[in-house]
Amino acid sequence: GGVGNTTLAQLVYNDPRVNQSFDLCAWVCVSEYFDTKNITQKIISSLTKESSSLSELADLQEVLGIKLQGKSFLLVLDDVWTERRDTWELLCVPLFASSVCRIMVTTRNEAVAKLVQTMPFYYLDCLSSDDSWLLFQQAAFSVDQQDDTPADLDKIGKNIIVRSKCRGFPFAL
Repeated sequence: GGVGNTTLAQLVYNDPRVNQSFDLCAWVCVSEYFDTKNITQKIISSLTKESSSLSELADLQEVLGIKLQGKSFLLVLDDVWTERRDTWELLCVPLFASSVCRIMVTTRNEAVAKLVQTMPFYYLDCLSSDDSWLLFQQAAFSVDQQDDTPADLDKIGKNIIVRSKCRGFPFAL
């Protein structure tokens, strides 16, 4: 957490080149409790911009399958924690109706990444000291000040990075 998993996924998801490659795109924040019915409802809501009144998983999956029929589809599942293959496979059933389906998963759990992986996963690491300083400068000082930061502020900023609990986490910086 805090290294930028969600931020990176948002950059990809919102990139116009990515959006032009798919007929439909959906973003769902999953978090710790992986409920296939709830996630399926959220996917439908993300696609239709309306909430679904259906309460049975089979009905939801049928509706989703119809919406995806023959279309290219990008799904982002943000912050996935479940390591259960059966729930993952059940969620994917209606996605087979699409002509092309790409799923991007963000997780802090390597076992989850290995479970859902069809291609090598990308591990985000903390920032180096130099990169931490550059990010801190961008956040703390105006663009005009970055090259001529007063020495005392420069020293204070570097102390914050070195001695704080930021430890290279972009969100903390």
